[in-house]
Amino acid sequence: LDNCLVDNSSATVYPIDHGLILPDTANRLRFDWKHLIQSKHPFSENSLRFISNIDVNKDIKTLKQAGITSKQALTRVQLSTLLLKKAAAKGLTAYQIADLMLSKNQHSNTTFFEDTICKKIIKDGEDADRVLSQVVEDYIRLN
Repeated sequence: LDNCLVDNSSATVYPIDHGLILPDTANRLRFDWKHLIQSKHPFSENSLRFISNIDVNKDIKTLKQAGITSKQALTRVQLSTLLLKKAAAKGLTAYQIADLMLSKNQHSNTTFFEDTICKKIIKDGEDADRVLSQVVEDYIRLN
């Protein structure tokens, strides 16, 4: 996949994506790691604990301090992190979360994350918690 870091001391491989990091719109998301077998395994208890403890506001503050100031990009960081937290808590795998975010609408060339989630929350002003909870429940029910 070419987007990996290797920790030689522990022989651990960490997949990373640089191609489309922090976009203003999430029209062209890529999760090259989605097809790795590990992405289809359930999150471990440690991973679930880590995910549930992510402080998205702290992360956004750190990004701002690093010079990332695009309100659109930071909003998408916030929404994707909240989606990750909700989906992981409901038992979805990394593969399923990527699948949910990438699903194409038959009437659109953009991602479900941008075309539906971001549109409902950012443009239409719907409640983020309600939209994200419903999206995860719908995905579970349909898959």
